[in-house]
Amino acid sequence: MGEVVKHILIVGPGAIGGLMAACFANSGFKVDILGKNPRHIAQIRQRGFMINGSTVSSRKFHGIETQVSRLSSPELVFFCTKSYDTTRAVRNAFPLARKAKAVVSLQNGLCHIPILSRAFGRKKMILGVCYIAATRLSPTHIRHVIGHSIQLASHAQNKRLVGEIGAVLTRSGWKVHILPDERRMLWTKLLLNASANPIAALSQYPNDQVAKNPVLRDLLVKTMDEILGIMRRAGIHPVSRLHKKAIVEGMEKSTGQINSMLQDIQAGRPTEADAILLPVLRLAKKQGQKTPLLENLYRFVKGLEK
Repeated sequence: MGEVVKHILIVGPGAIGGLMAACFANSGFKVDILGKNPRHIAQIRQRGFMINGSTVSSRKFHGIETQVSRLSSPELVFFCTKSYDTTRAVRNAFPLARKAKAVVSLQNGLCHIPILSRAFGRKKMILGVCYIAATRLSPTHIRHVIGHSIQLASHAQNKRLVGEIGAVLTRSGWKVHILPDERRMLWTKLLLNASANPIAALSQYPNDQVAKNPVLRDLLVKTMDEILGIMRRAGIHPVSRLHKKAIVEGMEKSTGQINSMLQDIQAGRPTEADAILLPVLRLAKKQGQKTPLLENLYRFVKGLEK
């Protein structure tokens, strides 16, 4: 598929989706964008994207729409929406996505997985995570802070597709790692998101300041320890390169990065707390383990949402 992919659909032009769309377009792919907010889509159609001071003209994109009926069939579909928007995004994109050769998810948490599996089947669905710090300053202005790493999970049913999608991403400037353990990949990213995101949201600090503040850093490490204890009891070991020290050091380097949960709080949107924190809390409850830090972080974030 790597040699025949010419047309890519991005579902969800937020910080990651917009960045991915711009990189694919700059690499010569035919790119469509499907969003849910008519006002935001109108702005992207008019201005394109501004990424780190460089303009990616709207003329570089084949279609920028809220209605899938106005777009043509792609070979490859990327879902980059918030986890809680997955059902709506699938419903909107389904007429085209069901015909695509592969569907890739780069979403946080775990709750999107059964929704995508039911809609598209395991054979054509690729689960991925990205270690990319990006902030959407406006619908058309994205700040790419740090990171180019994307992980894709392979299994017996999608092994061929994963390699070919990896080639498409590599051509567009991303560093791709293919992992044979889907669960391990997803829970390693969950370790980062479930510890860092709520602490940043509650403190109103960017990621680098969370990691550099002695009190918040201590809370971050203790929260990771709580999550790691749950993971170990379930037989889930983090991807070796992404241990606690590496996570803290990565946050220190992401200068000024406002993570997605803090961006949501500041914008008055729902957060992904249910998708990111609830899977950990539910597994801990099943194990009979106490999680005082995670429980309080979840409760406080849900309180902020109100």
